[in-house]
Amino acid sequence: MIWKLSLTGIKSRFKDYLVLFSGLVISSTIFYMFLSLALNPAFLRKNMSFSISITQYIFIFGAILLGIITVAYVNFANNFLLSMRKKDYGTYLMLGAKSRKIGNLIFSETLITGFLSTIVGILLGILVSHVVTDMLLNLIQIKISSYSSFVFNAVLYTVLFYIAIFFLAAIFNRIKLTKTPVIKLLKEEQSPVTITKKKFLRIVFAILGIGLLATGYSLLLKKDIDLKIIVASFFTITFGSYFFFKASLGMAIDFLRLRHQILYKKLHSFTLGQLKFRIEEYTQILAAISIFFALALGAITVGMRFESYKKQYASTTYYDAVVQKETVKTTRLLKEIKGKTTTRYNFKETSKVLYFNQSSFKKTPLVNLVFDEKAVSSQSDAIEHMKTVKLTAKKNEIAQMTQLLQEFLQTDKKIQFVSNSEYQKLTGKVKQVQLIRTKDMRANYSNLKELNEEQTDSSQGLAPLRPVAYQMVIGLVSGFEFMGFFLGVAFLAMLASTLMFKVLTGAKKDQIRYQMLSKLGFRDKQIKGAINQEVGILFFLPAVLGLCHVLFGLKLFERIVIKPYQDFWIPFTIFLLLYLIYYFATIKLYQSIALKKVK
Repeated sequence: MIWKLSLTGIKSRFKDYLVLFSGLVISSTIFYMFLSLALNPAFLRKNMSFSISITQYIFIFGAILLGIITVAYVNFANNFLLSMRKKDYGTYLMLGAKSRKIGNLIFSETLITGFLSTIVGILLGILVSHVVTDMLLNLIQIKISSYSSFVFNAVLYTVLFYIAIFFLAAIFNRIKLTKTPVIKLLKEEQSPVTITKKKFLRIVFAILGIGLLATGYSLLLKKDIDLKIIVASFFTITFGSYFFFKASLGMAIDFLRLRHQILYKKLHSFTLGQLKFRIEEYTQILAAISIFFALALGAITVGMRFESYKKQYASTTYYDAVVQKETVKTTRLLKEIKGKTTTRYNFKETSKVLYFNQSSFKKTPLVNLVFDEKAVSSQSDAIEHMKTVKLTAKKNEIAQMTQLLQEFLQTDKKIQFVSNSEYQKLTGKVKQVQLIRTKDMRANYSNLKELNEEQTDSSQGLAPLRPVAYQMVIGLVSGFEFMGFFLGVAFLAMLASTLMFKVLTGAKKDQIRYQMLSKLGFRDKQIKGAINQEVGILFFLPAVLGLCHVLFGLKLFERIVIKPYQDFWIPFTIFLLLYLIYYFATIKLYQSIALKKVK
């Protein structure tokens, strides 16, 4: 019987549960996808590349971050759903149901919602992770033969995590419900809303909000930033957002209501009255949404800016390939590589020493790229300030050349540079090393990668070559790009559905108000326009403040991301379009509830 009532309860609030369900499905889908990429057996083999290893750690970090935000999201959503169902539970108690039975009812409803959303999320996650993995492996340019998007450990951890969250939420709901008096459950929707009328207190809150925001933003603009400053800025901006909405928004509404040319135009007086009435109960949620908005847009923006590392990091070394031994495969690959220049150096090898002719470097210098320390101000800035040095075996260049040649030849033998006459007298096996440089490394990447695999031994370390640096960075960059985008989508889904919850909970109460407007002679088009304005303001305000958070917050990433503000309009446009989809969906749902009895 309890389970039947539980399912009936979910059906009666289907639209509200659908909002919660969609947010949870997106969250669990992306959570599973991150874990499947991090824990996939095909990636855990010992012979997997460094790029894959880095990518796995990135997705583990992403799953942890997503899990933390999901806990906050479930807390908000759970409170909204509980508030909407209180009257139903109170009615059951009035009809003679025992509080223990009702407690079991709300417990089962919460678990059903969590379990179904998790299962659907995992199924979608299996499909999505297969597509995403194919895209990721193509970017990293790695082939894996035995990959499967179904990973048992990822399924297990996803189920355990989400069921644990909902189990705790179910216990909280049960305790809260059984401790609440029946009369309070029945009259929950009629509870009065307290409005702060003291102007002095509102002015204090406004000054406090603006002051905290200014403090948080100024901390983000500092040159030397550490963990303490990041934590301090997060808390000051969070509380600043809360006080800003608590006071400034109410003051702005009062200001607009004093302007008759605005107040008496269309249904503005009604809309401003609605906002004035609700501003206190919306304060907390609007502040939270502005933070979610900043996290979502920031994640997408920073993730996309990591793309710039691919080209930049490929320019931190000069040569593209090292050839020591001639093979049939090497000859074929060298023919296929376009736009190349080859530098050759002969040397004589003994049991302990490699001897190079000093005069050969004077004719054809060994080239290296080094950081221009005078022009460098940050880690990301350093990549853009590389200078080319030509090494001719002078005394002050010996150490640098020795290190380079040992890395190219993958040897720990001592290297000596001798004059031409000394070189001729030396005995030893004569060998040659070829250093390849191409005009377009990325166009020749696949052939260069194959050539280096043929010529070098990865167990002896990584040679300082452009394809090697590129291979390392595309794993890191692609991982962050995917993580940033999908975290942004998950955050957006959770923030938008959280705001939808709050807006839709008031739709039932507003039915009588919109019926009165209809009886007063206002057309449906005018009433719908008022709804659009009211919901639009509630979506617009946290978005504007969240955008301010992002614009200042991106300064934090200048040390690790190249030009974080460059092409900002691209992620902003993508995010805005997704945000507008949620806005229009909220309007449709709100109108279907609030205007249900309006003819």
